[in-house]
Amino acid sequence: RALVFFFQTMMVADSWGECIIPLSVRFPFFFWFFGVAVVSVQLGLMNLILTTIVDEAGLAHQRDVEARCREVRQEEEEYVKKL
Repeated sequence: RALVFFFQTMMVADSWGECIIPLSVRFPFFFWFFGVAVVSVQLGLMNLILTTIVDEAGLAHQRDVEARCREVRQEEEEYVKKL
């Protein structure tokens, strides 16, 4: 039950106040524990999402550079043929 409660609270933020406020009143340490856990989970998820976006942007840039190099080579070959 404790793992389900932790997952519900951290990932889904389901009944956050209902779960944490009574614990924080009785045990103030839990406020800091859950606060650090929430921030860590949220930053971790944001990091995963941003990593995916940045990787895709890098790949798109690389494909664009390669495509431009092919275009330049084709233009050079056409100029050579015209000469």
